[in-house]
Amino acid sequence: MPASPGPPDENIAMSADPSAWLSEVRSDEHAAGRTRVAWLARQAGEESTFQGVLLDLAERGAPVVAELADTSSVRGVLRAVGRDLAIVEPAGGGTALLSLSALWAVRPSAGTAEVWGDRPIGESSTITQVLADWSEARPDVTMRTIGGTVQGELLDVGADVAVIRATDERRSRIYVAIPLLVAVISRDRLGG
Repeated sequence: MPASPGPPDENIAMSADPSAWLSEVRSDEHAAGRTRVAWLARQAGEESTFQGVLLDLAERGAPVVAELADTSSVRGVLRAVGRDLAIVEPAGGGTALLSLSALWAVRPSAGTAEVWGDRPIGESSTITQVLADWSEARPDVTMRTIGGTVQGELLDVGADVAVIRATDERRSRIYVAIPLLVAVISRDRLGG
């Protein structure tokens, strides 16, 4: 003789209204989704780097204020990030090459979506490489270092030195130590 069915399992909630049950399932799925998003955000935050944040902002072409070690700041659109540099297109035009060792903070403009910066920068250009490329065009630049500021025509770049011809009446050559650079600013739009 077949076994008679037993009483319903008390652990299974029986609802006379299927829409209420469906609503509860959807609510549980949304809660689980929010938990997954929060976990992924926390994971990305733990793996973030300053260069990664800059890279995310550069890919968005985000307007920023870059705060530098010499107490100056550069306001503009972040265009590129290299191994030891960031390139900003200032609001008034031109190009600003910033040393990452002198860039201590970056403030994206209001309304910029949150960035995680959890990706490595990969192989990229260095300050020395970018300055060497710029020197082919011989732009007029302002070089700010931790020791002072010089202005002139960028003539040449060596392993750790940039050579400029001063804009003063003597037009003397000035040799600038690249490791001490804070920023190099040109009125011209230069590549990076």
